[in-house]
Amino acid sequence: MHFTPGWCVGWYFVPIWNLFRPHQCMREIWDTVHLQRPVGSALLRLWWLFWILYNIAGRAAWRFEARATELAGYVLCDTLYTVSDGIDVILHVLALMLVTRVAAAYAENIREEGPRELDTSQVPEGFFYGS
Repeated sequence: MHFTPGWCVGWYFVPIWNLFRPHQCMREIWDTVHLQRPVGSALLRLWWLFWILYNIAGRAAWRFEARATELAGYVLCDTLYTVSDGIDVILHVLALMLVTRVAAAYAENIREEGPRELDTSQVPEGFFYGS
């Protein structure tokens, strides 16, 4: 993989880069767990769309709050915060769905062997307690 786990988290905190790098990281994870098979990623795009919308609405609300001097300005600010919170709820549901699907795809790729019987034919007599 191109992105390290640390940078997959860190890109969210780097201005400008946080507008596209987290999506690239998640896209790389999505493609890796699906073994580079062509799997629809509409959920990934929808998650990222709501991430951008949430940030735009939150920043707009914050800017309007800083400039508000009258009741109408505060009402607009409150409305924008409410819209931002609604988008945030949808964003978190989409993120949960995305992580669940990534985990399921990853689990499909793991081939674990069942428990094996211990071969004691080569073990000397008295090696195990009580034998």
